[in-house]
Amino acid sequence: AIFNDMNKKKDAQIMLDNALRIKPDYTKASKLLAEVLCTDNKFDEAINVYKEAIKYDPENYDLFYNLGVIHTELRDFNEAMDCYKSVVKINPEFYEAYFSIGQIYLLKGEFDNAIEYFEQATFDKEISGRAYYQIAKVQMLKENEIEAVEYMQKAIDVDPTYLYKAEKEPLFENILEYLAGVQMVSSAQMKLEQEIDEKVKEKFERDLEKVNFNYLDK
Repeated sequence: AIFNDMNKKKDAQIMLDNALRIKPDYTKASKLLAEVLCTDNKFDEAINVYKEAIKYDPENYDLFYNLGVIHTELRDFNEAMDCYKSVVKINPEFYEAYFSIGQIYLLKGEFDNAIEYFEQATFDKEISGRAYYQIAKVQMLKENEIEAVEYMQKAIDVDPTYLYKAEKEPLFENILEYLAGVQMVSSAQMKLEQEIDEKVKEKFERDLEKVNFNYLDK
């Protein structure tokens, strides 16, 4: 909203700079200023803004996470890792940071560490599907197809569209046929269960109609 009001990022930057001169510990202004700078690809300046903000609010895990995202974009993976690990140290339930750490370990080829952190990320229902999918990817890279199938199925159970995503990745080519077969069986089983539930419900309703409730009026 503030950018719409100012209509110009330069004006927004000046206003936020002024706000921070008056109140250096104004965390919200720091975040907004860093966002403005990032939109102009001024990443080094944004990094300095976050580092300064952290001096005043060292327990604010959002600051560390946002700083980690910038370092990740710049492929400064060691710096990013330090930021994300600071996040989970402050807030062990910020599961997106575990996922980000897993991604960095995956990029570095440290597969066992990647799996460890992706597993942590699965505790968050919002990102569990993504985490399971990434574990399946790591298992394929380790040539563990059985484990890859297991985790891919978990991802599909969270969100069936992961099957279609896997179809577009050559990495999963060897297990696609099996996954598609499992999905068909799962869908058929679900349909059968629904039909059984409907038949049981219909029978219950018919039996209920036969019951004489007149005694309740006596």
